[in-house]
Amino acid sequence: EVSAGLASGELITGQVRISQRNFEEAAAGLDIESTPSKFGQQQQPPTVESVLASGQATFAELFPGVVYPDSRGDDDGEGEGDNGEESAIAAILKSNADPCQPLPVDKVQRIGQVVAIVRQLANRRFVGYVKPGNSSNQPMVLFAPLDSRQPRCLVPRSDLPPMFASRPGDFERTLFVAELANDWRPECRMPQVRISRQLGNRAAGRIDLELETRVILEHHSIDAEDFEPDTLAEVAEISADIDSDEVSRRRDFRDPSRYCVFTVDPETARDLDDAVHFRELDDGSGDCEVGVHIADVSHYVRPGSKVDAVARARATTTYLVQRAYPMLPRRLCEQLCSLNPREDKLAFSVVWRIDPNSCELKSTWFGKSIIRSCCQLSYQHAQHFIEGHSDMREPQEVDLGGDAQVADAAGQKESGSNNTEEVALMSDLRRASARVEAPHTVQSVADSVRAMHSLAVKLRRQRFTDGALRIDQPRLTFRLAEAPTDGADAGASAPPIAFSVYELKDSNRMIEEFMLLANCSVAHKLRDSQPDLAFLRRHMPPSERALQALKKTSSALGVQLDVGSSGTLQASLGQVLDSEQHLCLLSLCAKQMQLAKYFCIGSAKHPELWRHYALNVPLYTHFTSPIRRYADVVVHRQLCAAVCSDSGLELDQSVVQLAETVESLTDQAQVCNKKKKDAKEAGERSIDLHYAAFVIANGPLDEVGVVIGVLDKAMDVLLTRCGLVRRLYMDQQAPMLRKSHEFRAGAVQGCGQLSLHFNGCHSASHHLTLCPMSTIEVVVSSCLSKDDPMRLKLLLKPPSCDLCDTPVGTGC
Repeated sequence: EVSAGLASGELITGQVRISQRNFEEAAAGLDIESTPSKFGQQQQPPTVESVLASGQATFAELFPGVVYPDSRGDDDGEGEGDNGEESAIAAILKSNADPCQPLPVDKVQRIGQVVAIVRQLANRRFVGYVKPGNSSNQPMVLFAPLDSRQPRCLVPRSDLPPMFASRPGDFERTLFVAELANDWRPECRMPQVRISRQLGNRAAGRIDLELETRVILEHHSIDAEDFEPDTLAEVAEISADIDSDEVSRRRDFRDPSRYCVFTVDPETARDLDDAVHFRELDDGSGDCEVGVHIADVSHYVRPGSKVDAVARARATTTYLVQRAYPMLPRRLCEQLCSLNPREDKLAFSVVWRIDPNSCELKSTWFGKSIIRSCCQLSYQHAQHFIEGHSDMREPQEVDLGGDAQVADAAGQKESGSNNTEEVALMSDLRRASARVEAPHTVQSVADSVRAMHSLAVKLRRQRFTDGALRIDQPRLTFRLAEAPTDGADAGASAPPIAFSVYELKDSNRMIEEFMLLANCSVAHKLRDSQPDLAFLRRHMPPSERALQALKKTSSALGVQLDVGSSGTLQASLGQVLDSEQHLCLLSLCAKQMQLAKYFCIGSAKHPELWRHYALNVPLYTHFTSPIRRYADVVVHRQLCAAVCSDSGLELDQSVVQLAETVESLTDQAQVCNKKKKDAKEAGERSIDLHYAAFVIANGPLDEVGVVIGVLDKAMDVLLTRCGLVRRLYMDQQAPMLRKSHEFRAGAVQGCGQLSLHFNGCHSASHHLTLCPMSTIEVVVSSCLSKDDPMRLKLLLKPPSCDLCDTPVGTGC
């Protein structure tokens, strides 16, 4: 029945997402290739909507001939949800529109019901509290998940600690992990769960970083357990030696007279995925050669092995503020695969012959290689070279002083620290000089960095001329206190003592440019060699509804954005010179973007479905980070097969056991998409956690914010110093107000006005009118909510008044 329904267009596949505002409402994002072929007169083929990968892949049956007005209206995101059917019918009956005429497409939402589950993607483990109930004789008690989208459940009383029966109040703040049973029968209103573990107690008045980190890991299905002994034993048996036969099958980049190979990574990096080299060709052509060398993970992680099975399931490394949870065991990440300096390493390389003036790619070579990195640079080192500060004095000539000044408790740099920072950087450079392997020198590395940077600037300029879009969101970083090393708290998370926004430098952009070029080059190679199986990454454009909403919102804010293409949007954003306004617009744009996703080319036949919207390229994939992304391992294996086929070589052992199909690759793409999204959200939640912990320890904090959205009872505020967006609620401002706030709706949702009358004398100075793009001063403190310890409270500072002694604030 399901197959017949899909063939006829009566059934579609998609992923269910539950509304965070109202758990009784849900939506299904459509799979691109399952769009129905027949539509009613009042319907058009739906665009692909961004969906939560944590939902279930389902078959949904569309109700024929039934359409409902779009329920997305003005609300503050906190109200009670309406009954969808009743409110929709009421809206139709109250409308003055001709009921016989079709409604505009952007005013219509199609509805359906789930008829089958294809693949279970959602987390079946819930974190929450146990509610004791009114009677201790009941065999079941209520389990309330922290996530409102997850259903309330019944848990057997026998699963709970023995003390729960006599002293249930002791467990009021205890968090449990419950696992959903497989037999949720249709006649049962609530599913049954079984308690799998007790996480700990949320203490009043403080944040337990270790406990809340465990909550984040459980909620986002992050595998934080140690690798199984049999997996570690398998990895321990992998030889680190590189035999002569292996070398003979690879291109050798170890000749120091021809190649200066080095890595550029964050200062604390231990898993070095990529290395690069640059050289001017001496054949009189004026061309140069650039190589990107990626750790050959697929040589060590073979299909069918235990470690491969674990990597397939984990799919990605998860980075939290205080630690990382690797996809691969550390012996692989940090030793065998990592391109550590002064060691012979196996790599997979992409090498281009480039005209340095026109940036024309004259030739591209793909293949297995062996390299020897002469040094490990940090982005700061590379940036120092780019800025021309590598005067290359001998180490003993450098006047080394004390350590660089660090951020103070509020996360701001202390004045007068530039000189000490420069001295500290020179100290780092001196240590780097000592680590450069002869016959290479710091000077030769610096020359290569500057040459690569010059070329990267041209490539980047051309990329944006061709229509690329870049939406950089601020990324918060923290400096942590020393972690305890002994006693009961040994290994526990250290509290944050400072924060700052990570600054992207030219050195970051230089490496990024060549990684993008490598990914694009590999994508084209896979498409040409394996037109049905190529494992690519696409970024679908925002829906027309989302683009028009962005255009209307920006117009209401006084900025005209051309949303016709990624290139015109980038050009429009580039014309906004005010930094705070630009930051707000980037935040608004990011909300409308869809997530980039992995896919198998055989599951999407039309080339328009392969494109990457933000990069504005027809083909793209991930090749450059196989240590931390399983998708890249898949791509390495496919590229290896393509290279072997082209050269007529015997198939490499790393792919000889592969028997991938479109279906198996599509399944793996779904896993990679789900895990990548989970890891991203876990990282963001970890940032929220540490910021909240910082506020509790050091707050309340005085911050400057920019209003980016105004609702009837709240407004969204972008905190400019940390780049976070938080909601400010009007009811929390009530003690400071002389009368209730006044709201005037705007032509576009979120673009209204709020008028506030503060306590004090009745002069006009105590009146504040706020609208999007208003700059305000706020006090940030913690709510210390039991349900969400990371929830923050924002209080407005009243405007200044010459007649009153009040704080200073700013209106629109």
